[in-house]
Amino acid sequence: MIKKLFFKVVITGRLLAMGQADVYSSIQQGVLDGAENNEFALTIARHAEVAKHYSYDVHSRVPDIVLISKATMDRLTPDQRKAVKEAAKESTEFQKKAWTKAVNDAKTMSEEKFGVTFYYPDVSEFQAAVQPMYEELKSDPAKYKVYQAIRQQAESK
Repeated sequence: MIKKLFFKVVITGRLLAMGQADVYSSIQQGVLDGAENNEFALTIARHAEVAKHYSYDVHSRVPDIVLISKATMDRLTPDQRKAVKEAAKESTEFQKKAWTKAVNDAKTMSEEKFGVTFYYPDVSEFQAAVQPMYEELKSDPAKYKVYQAIRQQAESK
């Protein structure tokens, strides 16, 4: 399904797998036209030196998830369980704020120091192109239920 999605959305593109360490020089030498990365690649990996355009096509979202095993939770006292749950909620909110600030700082640095331009394309064409993939999910009720839950969560933001 992922391969199918890739070819539907990026019809003229070519998939090229490579290690992260090679991306900078590959963009610099014209081997790559672009790369998929977050804003920190522009500053930390210094991609902004060789890549002056960054598009927010929002084609993927990677969740940060806090997990704890049932076995571990079962060993905790009720007060400890409550403390763990509260700490998870607090740390999640802290992380969201810290991440947003760090992203904004990376964008500002990329724009001001390296001259990177950020683009926010209309994603409706991307969404329309992949709609058949979502329709295909309906044939598997369990997968479609997960998709609907993710979609609902994304739309509530």
